[in-house]
Amino acid sequence: MMGVPGVPGTKTGNPREGQQVSGIPTTPDRPPQAARVLGETIRAKLRVSEISSQAELARKAYCGKNTVSDLVNATRPMPWETVKKIAETIDGSKEWITQVQELWLLVDREWRELNQPSDTGGGTVVMGRIPARAPHFVARDQLAQLRQTLQDSPVAVVVCGMRGAGKTQIAAAYTREVIVTDEPGVVAWIGAETHDSMLGGLTELATVLGVADPDGDPQSSARRLRNHLNGARGPSGVLVFDNATDPDFLAEFLPTSGRVRVVITSTDRAFTSLGELVDAKEGFERSESVQYLATATKLDDPQGADGLAKELGDLPLALAAAAATIVQLKLDYQQYRDKLAAQPLPTVMRRQWGGYERAVDQALQLAIDTVIHAAENGGADERVRWLVGVMAMLSPDGVEADLLDRDDESDFQTHAAIIWGVEGSLLSWSAGGRVLVMHRLTGRVIRERAVADGTLDAFAADAAAVLAPRLFDEHQAFQRRLEGARLVDHIDALTTITGQHEAISSDTRTPLLAHRRWATRQLIRSADTTRSITQAHHTLTDSERILGPSHPDTLQSRNNLANAYQSAGRFREAIPLFERTLTDRERILGPDHPNTLISRNNLADTYESVGRVAEALALFERTLTDRERILGPDHPNTLISRNDLADAYKLVGRVAEALALFERTLTDRERILGPDHPNTLISRNNLADAYDSAGRLAEAIPLYERTLVDSKRVLDAGHPHIAMYRDNLLSARKRHRPQS
Repeated sequence: MMGVPGVPGTKTGNPREGQQVSGIPTTPDRPPQAARVLGETIRAKLRVSEISSQAELARKAYCGKNTVSDLVNATRPMPWETVKKIAETIDGSKEWITQVQELWLLVDREWRELNQPSDTGGGTVVMGRIPARAPHFVARDQLAQLRQTLQDSPVAVVVCGMRGAGKTQIAAAYTREVIVTDEPGVVAWIGAETHDSMLGGLTELATVLGVADPDGDPQSSARRLRNHLNGARGPSGVLVFDNATDPDFLAEFLPTSGRVRVVITSTDRAFTSLGELVDAKEGFERSESVQYLATATKLDDPQGADGLAKELGDLPLALAAAAATIVQLKLDYQQYRDKLAAQPLPTVMRRQWGGYERAVDQALQLAIDTVIHAAENGGADERVRWLVGVMAMLSPDGVEADLLDRDDESDFQTHAAIIWGVEGSLLSWSAGGRVLVMHRLTGRVIRERAVADGTLDAFAADAAAVLAPRLFDEHQAFQRRLEGARLVDHIDALTTITGQHEAISSDTRTPLLAHRRWATRQLIRSADTTRSITQAHHTLTDSERILGPSHPDTLQSRNNLANAYQSAGRFREAIPLFERTLTDRERILGPDHPNTLISRNNLADTYESVGRVAEALALFERTLTDRERILGPDHPNTLISRNDLADAYKLVGRVAEALALFERTLTDRERILGPDHPNTLISRNNLADAYDSAGRLAEAIPLYERTLVDSKRVLDAGHPHIAMYRDNLLSARKRHRPQS
């Protein structure tokens, strides 16, 4: 028999404070993102071809104008034969048709998933932000080496000497090959640059495969996933840990004995202790660089390509930026190198090194300028600046395109800015077409440039504003925990960047602190206890420094840290924080302020958890009396107090008083919140539990049954309360002996 811990209206749960902003749901009638990417790719190719319009393309491809329009506007699904005919009319090259086919395969998969969301057909489970095929992709020798290595070994480690050398594209090319084979199995791409991002990805995969920890603990979910993949009946497929940084941490969660193959990409050769080495070196071989430049620029000048490749150190990222600039400005190689030599570097970027590292920074700077200037003709230059600034401030693992959408006239400009960014090699799409990715090296250059010209603060403010409307109500935290984890990743990235620069204004830091308080509550509610404590501690430290120790938001941050400790069962650390917060709130806000009442209820709850029941009862009774007087008898927080006091009465054997309060709370919640509200389900379970404790099993069992049935209908399938409600019902049934 048990109540439900960690949620409002139970003996351990209370509402977290702060503004609660409803999330904006994804509109179901929008086409799949991959279809939009395919349409944009066709449109961009058409713009640089000799075909003057969509109407001319339709005539030459022997199809209707509506067919071309539907393709570029992602209006409806379309068979490959039709897409291929249109693509070949624009450009018959094998490379172009391969690029279009790879996109179409993703589009087709998305349309089928959209129309049959519950039917996977026993096919491959694909998860994560797999990079799409890079334009003018060069099949390097390391790709064949990776294929061979994974035939002989369960783990391969793709290592390169510096970022931008192409290790991720090698892993992505292999991963896309596995997807296209469409054999049953699992394909997952995990960003492994931080512990939190890696655990978040592993938890998401564990959830998809149905092996996640029922209580939501990320490390437990990651271990359960490892054990599942190691088993003889585990799925085949590939698991990629991209940009890994900590070999000891990754080793704990690494599957090594099942049918799934593992690829680790890193710049750290210590990872070779975990698997067989595939060396991506410092980038392309010179012949690969020359081949890439010739294909991308259409210039027939092998000697000029060789000279440029040498200057850029054969680094794929820099070569892509150079090729995009050459095409956009219609330059030859020497003209580009002259521009490159004249490209100024901000003081902050004038490092002591020489050689190609400096040229790489200059190439990326020149690519950024070229894209912005080119966008001026369409009036999109300011939106391009906004886009690259936001992308450079958020998670380097990628930004969901829907996060950048706005419900005003600027949405079209954002769409145009994305096209400019992708065509200029500043951005790329994930293979699924839902996520935009900016290379970490490109992001670093943009931020350093922003420091030099004083725009970093504006970029940070823009990024915080993008996130603000997406921070959903905390009562949806567990149901939307995967989405919440991605939002927390963005908040963490923005926090790390702004923490490195004193020039960030208080006007920017203050709303970011509010985002971080939301992140703490989200992590607590989704049972990510370790990460919630770290998040809460850092937020409190920064809040005390920026706002002062007595600011109401600082008190809220302290309350959040106490809640994080309490949720982790670390009551000895929670109690002093709750006590100090209550004292400060009574002094600063007054004894009747709603937040003061929350602090009093939180402290009572923690006292009860450590057996200080007499102190808890006194605080619970006072809080309920004050809330009924100040907030009214029907306020949700008043109902929480009534429920918590009932639970305390039950604990000390005052069963009759407990039952009366539980019955009233359930009646009021059904009337005020509705019969399906999660808190109403909690009250019904708690009343059943009280009847059970009083030996009234005949009354308890129907309530347990109804609670379980309703929870399956209302809550997310993996919600831990469902398992708890089921256990309560089964336990009661075993003990119930109906009289004959």
